[in-house]
Amino acid sequence: MQEKDVCISSLKAAVCLLVGTFNKYAGTDGCAESLNFAEFKALVQNELPELLEMSALDGAVCLMVMTFQKHLKEGDSLTKCQAKQLIMEEMPGLIQALECQGGFEANFNKLDLNDDGKISFSEFAMMVGGMACACNKELTRMNQQQQL
Repeated sequence: MQEKDVCISSLKAAVCLLVGTFNKYAGTDGCAESLNFAEFKALVQNELPELLEMSALDGAVCLMVMTFQKHLKEGDSLTKCQAKQLIMEEMPGLIQALECQGGFEANFNKLDLNDDGKISFSEFAMMVGGMACACNKELTRMNQQQQL
């Protein structure tokens, strides 16, 4: 069997498994074309229990990775256009802050630490980490003011 045939067979098996799993839980309410909340909950509890065991921080890391991957078209880094689109869609507060500091174009080079014209996941993670640090600093300042 050729490698292409193995991939198609694997893909076919994966699709069949997805459809079969969906069909196993759909339709208890009479509609086999969608999952209601109870059906979805049963599917997740029985088929994906590790999702329910995830901590908030685990979920945040997964969300960060999924957000980066959602905007990635090819390769392992975002182009300048993709990075701007990600920030505009996912972090509109940051785009406003960047506008106050000379705009996205002026700040892109600060994000692109290795000057390759792209934003790698590591560079994206450092940007998100920097935002988290700024939020923590502001919350700490606000808490200190309340204690006075």
